[in-house]
Amino acid sequence: MLLQHSVAAPDFGTIYSILKSGKLKSSSITKNIRMFGWEEGSPYVFLNIKELVKNYWTRFVINSDFLLTKKFCLNLGWQADCDKGSIIDGKKLTKYKLNKILKEYKDKINITDEFDTMSHEILVLKNIDLKEYLKEVHITIELNEEERKKIERISKKYPRVKFIF
Repeated sequence: MLLQHSVAAPDFGTIYSILKSGKLKSSSITKNIRMFGWEEGSPYVFLNIKELVKNYWTRFVINSDFLLTKKFCLNLGWQADCDKGSIIDGKKLTKYKLNKILKEYKDKINITDEFDTMSHEILVLKNIDLKEYLKEVHITIELNEEERKKIERISKKYPRVKFIF
C-alpha cells in the first residue's frame, strides 16, 4: 500500500532539504513547528493512505513496507498524538499482517467531505528513510530554472523514484 506525506506550505528549501537528507523527520527533530500544542515539535511524521487523499500539496509517496521497521499508530480523525494502547511495533509484524492492518484501517475511514481525507493519519515515530521506500515526489509549487535544476540533480540519488512537477 502507498502512503503519502503532504508538505503544508511547501517551499523549495524544505523540499530540497528533505531530498538532500533522505529522510522525512518529525518536527521535534527539525524544529519546524507548525502545529498548535506542540511547543517542542511533534515526535511523529504524519502520513495518509495515498488513494484516499485528493490534495494538490507537494507530497512524498512512500511504500508502506517501511512500517515494518518502526513504531506507529493509526488515528481515525485528527488526534495529532497516539493513545498509549494504540502504538503498533512494526518490527513484530509480518508483511502480510501489516497489509491486513492497513486494509482494515482504510476500510474504517469514513470520508464525508474532501477535508476528511487529510484527517485520518498514520503517525510514525521519529523519521522515515526515503532512500529505500520513496516511490514518487509531487512538487506542486512553481520552481525557477535554478531550483528545478537542483531538484533534477538531486533526483539522481533516487533512480527508482518518479518526480512529478
